[in-house]
Amino acid sequence: MTKPVVIIGGGLAGLYAGYLLGARGVDFKILEAADRLGGRILGKPCSNDARSRLDLDLGPTWFWPHQTELVALLEALNIDVFEQYNQGEALFEADAHSPVERFIPSYMQSLRVCGGMNRLIDRLASEITDDAIELNCAVSGIRSTNGQWQISTGNSRIPAFETDRIIIAAPPRVIVDKLYMTDEALESVKKALSRVPTWMAAQAKFVAGYKNPF
Repeated sequence: MTKPVVIIGGGLAGLYAGYLLGARGVDFKILEAADRLGGRILGKPCSNDARSRLDLDLGPTWFWPHQTELVALLEALNIDVFEQYNQGEALFEADAHSPVERFIPSYMQSLRVCGGMNRLIDRLASEITDDAIELNCAVSGIRSTNGQWQISTGNSRIPAFETDRIIIAAPPRVIVDKLYMTDEALESVKKALSRVPTWMAAQAKFVAGYKNPF
């Protein structure tokens, strides 16, 4: 009997992997360390009214037309998008001791998801059965034994999984810092990942919501 594919990480990459496997009739199990799905995609609702829910994107906000795979996925899931308004001047302050500069920027066309990026996570999750997702299930170690992957977790209810196929869908830094790997092949991958920067990892984000656009 074929064991389910274990997907480590319930962010966009992990959910999309599950979405594709499910469409092909392949059993899988997503292990997510947090108590929610989405990873770095996180929205703060502006309203408690579910019918008019609008999220402030605390994580990724924009995407671009040249990201054709993401555009195609949004279209396949029937998720509406809109073009980011980018007219007028902008303000820039290099540091606390420099004057604020006013300038007219040259923007590349960018797009946003109507209602917030969480719509993408919610839509993918709706295509996956609840029993295929385990939240609060942080993976602490991976090792290979007799052609099988032994996966250790921090969840006392389900402390271990065994499978012959795994997908690690987590940021490189998380894999390096959080996963203990005894397999030599995985250790070489881990060393390579330690040299891969995480996009926007050094940035902080400030978000403000206004009652009326201006």
